[in-house]
Amino acid sequence: MAERSFRLGYCWELEGTIDAAFYYISHIATWPTWWPQIVAVQTDDPEKHEVAVGDTALMKARSFLPYGLDWQTEVTRIEPPHLIEVASAVELGKSFELAGTVAFELTQKGGRVLAVNRQEMSPKRPVAGVLWPVMNAIFNFNHDYAMKRGQAGLQRVLDQVKGASLTI
Repeated sequence: MAERSFRLGYCWELEGTIDAAFYYISHIATWPTWWPQIVAVQTDDPEKHEVAVGDTALMKARSFLPYGLDWQTEVTRIEPPHLIEVASAVELGKSFELAGTVAFELTQKGGRVLAVNRQEMSPKRPVAGVLWPVMNAIFNFNHDYAMKRGQAGLQRVLDQVKGASLTI
């Protein structure tokens, strides 16, 4: 990763099973149904039930701030039900591009699941030194806003599917 990268993180604490949480996190096509900031997803094969290394997706997201995000992702590592990592290229409002890695690591703790999100994204072109702390604060705020809503949405889905059998 470049010396100057945006490092974002978040930890979801969810009631439910690791298998159910992993299913919804790893199946990006489900995201618009439970994550309000994800407005559209297009996957390689919408009929595919199993996620694998090499799978790609295009995603549109919108959060608190007035810019949209166009994401291109490719699964680079998957260890069900504990880890999914994707290479990401993000375009913000058609004018600023980032590339890097996004990962979710899940751990079952009794009846709860901890889902730790880590992102390290580097701008494709340099950011002026005086702008860096401002952009970093803005991205962190926007990320936290979106992640809180994602956690609430995923918790609602996990509450609805308790006891159901999900194929990973």
